[in-house]
Amino acid sequence: MRKLQRAWFPPPIKDAEARRLPYLQAVIKEGLHIMPPATGANFKLVPPEGDVLNGHLIPSGTQIGSSYLSIQHSASIFGPDAAVFRPERWLDTKTDATRLANMTSIVDLVFRYGRYQYLGKNVALMEFNKLFVELLRRFDFAIVKPETVARVTNAGIWIVEDFCMRVKKRREE
Repeated sequence: MRKLQRAWFPPPIKDAEARRLPYLQAVIKEGLHIMPPATGANFKLVPPEGDVLNGHLIPSGTQIGSSYLSIQHSASIFGPDAAVFRPERWLDTKTDATRLANMTSIVDLVFRYGRYQYLGKNVALMEFNKLFVELLRRFDFAIVKPETVARVTNAGIWIVEDFCMRVKKRREE
C-alpha cells in the first residue's frame, strides 16, 4: 500500500488563533462592508403601537425597508472613502473607539439583528477565519489582466464578470 506523503503545510489554523490576527480580521470586516452578502431591501413591520423614526410618527403595520448596501457604504460611518476596499480603516490608530464600534455594529447588520439574526453567524465567521488563511497558505493568486475593469452587478447576489485570476498551487518544501 502506498504511503501518503504529509504536505508541508502546518495544521489548519484554529479559530481562536485567526481571531488574534488583526489584519485578517480587518480584511474580513472590510469585505463584509464593501460587498455585503445580502443587498436587497430589509423590510420590517412597524409594531402595533407605531413608532417614531427621525422625528416622524410611523403608523402601525407600515413596512419600512432599508438597503444594506447603502448603509454599508455610508460616508458618515466609514469615511469619505467608504466605497474603497481599505482594511486599514479598521486598524487606523486615528479611528476613535466610538467610530470603530459604530463601524463594527453596521458591518454586523449583514447578519441581521435581534430575533432575526442569522443563526449561522458564528459558523460563518469561523469559516472566514479558517478559509482565507488556508487558501493563502496553499495557493498563489494573481490577477491575469489587471488593466481590464471587472463588471460587478447585483441581483440579490453578487455577479462578477471579466475578473480573470490565475490560481497556482504552492510548491511543497
